[in-house]
Amino acid sequence: MLAAPRRAPWLLVATVAGATVGGAITLFAASIAPDSALQAVLHVPLVHARSVSTVQTYLRAHSLIQAFFYQPWSGIPFKLWAVLAVVGGHQPLTVIPFFVIGRTLRFAAAAVLAASFGLLLNRRLADIALPMILVCGPSAAYLFYAIAIAG
Repeated sequence: MLAAPRRAPWLLVATVAGATVGGAITLFAASIAPDSALQAVLHVPLVHARSVSTVQTYLRAHSLIQAFFYQPWSGIPFKLWAVLAVVGGHQPLTVIPFFVIGRTLRFAAAAVLAASFGLLLNRRLADIALPMILVCGPSAAYLFYAIAIAG
């Protein structure tokens, strides 16, 4: 969206559609094999075992709509929230509308920021991409490793 800000609405629709399909698959897989789904999701980058109790507590203390409006901003990946919602007794079809709305709000906020920044750029992104990669790439790779892999 940064490189093609005028295409942001279509890219947002594609993102929401993909997230909806992927989220529904996650929910239905968790309903078929909850223990296996939980074990699988605990091996996904950015998902940490210490987050399980945080998500379980939030799901018990709040409604589904509150939980899935909070999830995109929580810093805890959706996959864990989805699996634990099903493990906690919620039906996948009940969860889908709430996660779609919550995640769409976050995607829309990110799309507006990226498209706005893209429109503000006076140069084509291609002109500054290589310097940006050289400056930001190594630190971004290190941060991803430190947060997602090493935990």
